[in-house]
Amino acid sequence: PPFRGVMADLVEKTLKASHKPQPQLSTLAALVGMAAAINGEYSTASGGRFNLYGMGVAESGTGKDKPRVMAEQVAVMGNAGILGKPGSGPGLEDAIESRRNQLVTIDEVAHLLKSVNDEKAPAHLRDIGATLLMLFSASANTYNRRVLVKSTVQQTLKTVPNPCVSLLCFSTPESIGDALTDSNCTDGLLGRLLLVPGDPEVTWRRPKCDLEMPSSVTEAVAEFKEIDPLAFAGGIQGIGSIIVQEDEGIGELLDKLGLVMEMDRRDRDHSVARSLYNRSFEKVERIAGVLASWDNPQAPVLREDHLEWARQFVLASDAALLDFLHRHMHSGEV
Repeated sequence: PPFRGVMADLVEKTLKASHKPQPQLSTLAALVGMAAAINGEYSTASGGRFNLYGMGVAESGTGKDKPRVMAEQVAVMGNAGILGKPGSGPGLEDAIESRRNQLVTIDEVAHLLKSVNDEKAPAHLRDIGATLLMLFSASANTYNRRVLVKSTVQQTLKTVPNPCVSLLCFSTPESIGDALTDSNCTDGLLGRLLLVPGDPEVTWRRPKCDLEMPSSVTEAVAEFKEIDPLAFAGGIQGIGSIIVQEDEGIGELLDKLGLVMEMDRRDRDHSVARSLYNRSFEKVERIAGVLASWDNPQAPVLREDHLEWARQFVLASDAALLDFLHRHMHSGEV
């Protein structure tokens, strides 16, 4: 179930406005949208930001659109830039801004992955995967732009500090299973994703209302704006001055959880599985940070319920991802 408060309210509103209500996809979309609404002003004590990558997998025509729209609306309320499907790696790179929160939404990500994995595809298409890989981690430090060869154009900013790019994409099981290869597992792209399957047997109904933002979202966004009014007014971002504090005992829980997840990863009997679980703990930290930031935007504190919900979400996502690969990935070796 969705986390209490803002996320639960978002999911409830989305389901009421949906012809085919998808609770799991709506929960994922709410989480990624909330992450995309947080700019580079917020960070962990170690400097990590809270951008997330999520993928919903469901049959065509089973209700993927309304969760995507909801995530975009939440992100926009947080002054996020909304980016569509990247046309090239350099194009995506040029769109990022220092400490600016941005959300990339892709309706059918399988077509993009087909191009990324096709050795005969133009280099600018194949570069999209590498750019997404780097942007996930670059939020904690910097992203170094490419160098233009023989160009007379002055590049104004070669290094971009803390770009906060989140990704929300969707696909059908068959098309994404055909597009994926072993390299998407071992290079870390899939390990960065939170995967949530939709309900294939969802029942159609006629919604009685349109999608609207809950009052809890509006109230939280108002608090975000009080912290950094310049960012919301003109896109000028801060320097990571809002650090999510840890409640008493949380540091010890984080240390134990990190060790448990690392041992679980090492126990996997295949390199693909070990790669998929490689960033599990990092995703837990990011999700918990998102929940803490929305709970109290002006003085966020990481608490046990944030951490436990994040842990369970990531464990479910990892299990779903591994199960999905067993069932649907068939473009690589049998």
